[in-house]
Amino acid sequence: MAGAPVAVHVESATPHEVTLVHATLAQRFVNQLPVRLIGDNAYESDRLDAELARRGVELIAPHYERLAENFLGMLQLASCLILLRGL
Repeated sequence: MAGAPVAVHVESATPHEVTLVHATLAQRFVNQLPVRLIGDNAYESDRLDAELARRGVELIAPHYERLAENFLGMLQLASCLILLRGL
């Protein structure tokens, strides 16, 4: 299903988020890599963008909530809305 969430991974703010992309991809619910990966502004990195592009993944890094609990809640809500549209 196009546009369906394929992974969710939340981590403490201690490690820089650019280093957590591989953990996020490892948490995916499907075998295939996503076409797009959405992360917060800390994911914005030319090196990471180039690495993901070589793997066929477009990085989207808009500004999001700073608190992990709030960010996770928004991800879960957005995931539910996307999945419900497919019913």
